[in-house]
Amino acid sequence: MAKANSKGMTANGRSPFQNSYAGIPRWIMETDSYMKLNGSAVKLLNELCYQARKSNNGDLTLAFHVLKHRGWNSRTTIEKARDELIEADLIVCTREGKFLNPGGTCALYGLRWRAINESPKYRIESLPCAKRTPRCC
Repeated sequence: MAKANSKGMTANGRSPFQNSYAGIPRWIMETDSYMKLNGSAVKLLNELCYQARKSNNGDLTLAFHVLKHRGWNSRTTIEKARDELIEADLIVCTREGKFLNPGGTCALYGLRWRAINESPKYRIESLPCAKRTPRCC
């Protein structure tokens, strides 16, 4: 991929993410756990897919200050949708948030149908083995 400048454009004037894809696989959408989700949970799952790139699964955030720029207005709605996605086993929490002043850290999440990538921000070993491997059906 070509190197982007400070405005996110490549030398030829195109966005480096012009051809990227943020989607939910069809087999996930056919599961009962997905079909039982409410609209907010589906939208939040799409937000996580939007953040996901090739090597950052497990480093996705649901922080309100990030999501409010994408149209979210309620922390409570985000929390309820997050809990519903975790209960449906579609996402996994890779790092718990810590509320310190200063120096707090946000919670991080990963998509369950993709392998969790290693990161210095969290320890993969701390996740149960079943949560480290991709969900298969």
